[in-house]
Order: sequence, then structure tokens, then C-alpha cells
Amino acid sequence: GSRTRFLILGSAAPDLVRGVSESLAGRVELIEMGGFGLAETGAPQWRDLWLRGGFPRSYLAGSDDDSQAWRDSFVSTFLERDVPQLGISIPAAAMRRFWIMLAHSHGQTWNASNLGRALSLSDKTVRRYLDLLTCSPPSRAGGRDSRSSSAKPHRAGLAPRPMRWRWITCS
Repeated sequence: GSRTRFLILGSAAPDLVRGVSESLAGRVELIEMGGFGLAETGAPQWRDLWLRGGFPRSYLAGSDDDSQAWRDSFVSTFLERDVPQLGISIPAAAMRRFWIMLAHSHGQTWNASNLGRALSLSDKTVRRYLDLLTCSPPSRAGGRDSRSSSAKPHRAGLAPRPMRWRWITCS
């Protein structure tokens, strides 16, 4: 017989996923998909990809202003609606300041203490914010985070990854 195949794109609200009463194990494959990369846009478009990012609506926008407006809206929606839906009770303005400072440290060695001083936060709070944005469980070994200055240098990213299924499964 013929097999029916579906490709369903998008994300799900955390409340909806928590309300599913049966396991989808063995029936669903969850695939993380990133934005456009240089392989899709072509090497001559590297500057547009660098400036606009890989999200399709941002990259394909009609103008740089439209692209910026989309990115601004994405960040606002993520911080004001999506993060609180995950049960995280950090004010959107505080998380936005952290996000901007993190973006400005792109390509540098991660130093939670320096970023914390700049934001008037403890290094522990700054590490927790990063854990929330990357959805990695914090390390509790000896009370020190795996991103501490004694650990391997950590390169700060441009921005957190887009919301994907893995965000929903974090506690």
C-alpha cells in the first residue's frame, strides 16, 4: 500500500503540548530547522544574510527597513509573549537589555561577571538568563555554572535560536 506523508511546519503553544494526553513517540519526528544559510542564499549574498539574518521573512523583506521592523517585532513577541508562556517571570525589558548586551559581545569570550556588572546583575543571574534563552539546564556542580571563567571559553551568539520544539520540553 501507499504511505501517506505529512510535513507540518510551525510551533506549538506550551499549554497545548502539555495538554496532549497520549505519547507521540514513534509516530512523530521533530526536526529543528534553522534559518537560511550561505548555502541557500549563495556566497554573493553574504552581506544581506549577515545584516538581515536567516529568518525567511527578515531575509526576504522588500527593504532593509522592513527587515528591521520584522526583527524588532520578533524580539518583542518572543520576550513579551513567548518567554512568559514558558513560565519564566523575568520582565521583558530586563531580558531585552540582556539580549542586546549579549549580542554586543558576539565573538568574544563569555564572561558572566563583566556582563553582570554592566547590567547591575550578579553573574549567577546573567548565567540563568543565558540558560533560559538557550534552554540548557543550568549546571549545579559545586554551585558553579559550566560557563564560569574556569570553564572552556564560551562564544556569545548573535541572538537566541528561534523557538523550536526543544523550548517547550524544558522545565
